[in-house]
Parts: sequence; C-alpha cells; structure tokens
Amino acid sequence: MTRTLAFLSALTAFALAAQAVRDHAELIGTGYEISQLERTKDEAVTSEAEARERVGRLACPAVLAERAQDLGLTTAYSGEFPVVRIHPGLREEPDAVMVKGRGR
Repeated sequence: MTRTLAFLSALTAFALAAQAVRDHAELIGTGYEISQLERTKDEAVTSEAEARERVGRLACPAVLAERAQDLGLTTAYSGEFPVVRIHPGLREEPDAVMVKGRGR
C-alpha cells in the first residue's frame, strides 16, 4: 500500500510538472503572438499616418489645379476676374471692375 501511495504521488507530481511545463510553453507562445500583433498594429498606424499625410498633400488646391491642367481637364484660369460692387441707393446699375488675381 505504501508503494502504491508513493507511486501515485510521484505520478501526480509528474503530471503536475508536465502540465506546468505545457502551460509555461503556451504562455511563451502567446507572448510572441502578442508581440507580433503589436508590431503589426504599429506598422498599420505608421502606414495610416503616411497615407493621411499624402492625401493632405495631394488634396491641396494648388496641387489639384496643377494635376487637372496636366490631365487636360481645365484651361489656365485668367489672372483677372470681375468684381461687381453694388452701392445700394446710389445707382440702379452696379459698377463692374476687373481685378488682377494673385499669382500662384
């Protein structure tokens, strides 16, 4: 009986030790997986920031106008544009004046 009890306690200790080793190995594997996911997340955040910065640059009105001209979608706009001044009560017809636009 003593031998059986000693054998069973040794077998239980071995089973517990084997389970502890298996749990430890699983924890290490999970740690590596978390580390890889964090790296992937950091790369995605960096990529998103770069994409947002590029969209900001490309959405600039001057860049859009230049790109549209390169594609032949627009003609060069006039450097002058009409400005109509309305003087209430002074005249029935407004004054029309040509104003030079700012250079690019």
